[in-house]
Amino acid sequence: MGQNFNGQITDPPTKQLQELYPKVLLTPHIGSYTSPALTDMIAVSYENFHQVLSTGHTDNDVKLE
Repeated sequence: MGQNFNGQITDPPTKQLQELYPKVLLTPHIGSYTSPALTDMIAVSYENFHQVLSTGHTDNDVKLE
């Protein structure tokens, strides 16, 4: 969301939505910032790194075609 450090919305579409719905609270998405999610991200990252060192690729390779 376009917002400066003073809490002012700088993104025009978001500003329009705020003006249309002044009683709606806008918040950033932080749903993945939980202890289990962080643990899983670390575990997957470690496994990817280990697979690359061992085999040269990972199960999570991104194929650009």
